[in-house]
Amino acid sequence: NPLKLFKIGYDQLLSSNELVLTDKEGAGYLNFDVFEDGNKLFLRSNSAYKKICKFWKERGIDFPCSERKLRQLLNEEGLLEIRNGKFTTERKTADNRSYSGYYLFKNTFMNFGGIDNDEY
Repeated sequence: NPLKLFKIGYDQLLSSNELVLTDKEGAGYLNFDVFEDGNKLFLRSNSAYKKICKFWKERGIDFPCSERKLRQLLNEEGLLEIRNGKFTTERKTADNRSYSGYYLFKNTFMNFGGIDNDEY
């Protein structure tokens, strides 16, 4: 299950400080994977996803879908916020550099999948 793999990888990397989590103010420097924005998490495109794929690859598991497909699955589960009809959102830093990512509903995502880590 790609969503369960993603969530387990996210939790493991976050707890080991391998995912860079910041607040909304810290997101202006582009040295983050995830920032908290109230009751949402913003995951920077190609950042957290690549680290989670690497996490599983090191454990002998190829992550089963692309980041685009992952966003579709997150949306189907009600975990992804759609903005302006799109899965991704474009943001700018204070010095006007662009980056994209996607918003997850924090509480729903953090509680997704329960605690059964044995079944992927």
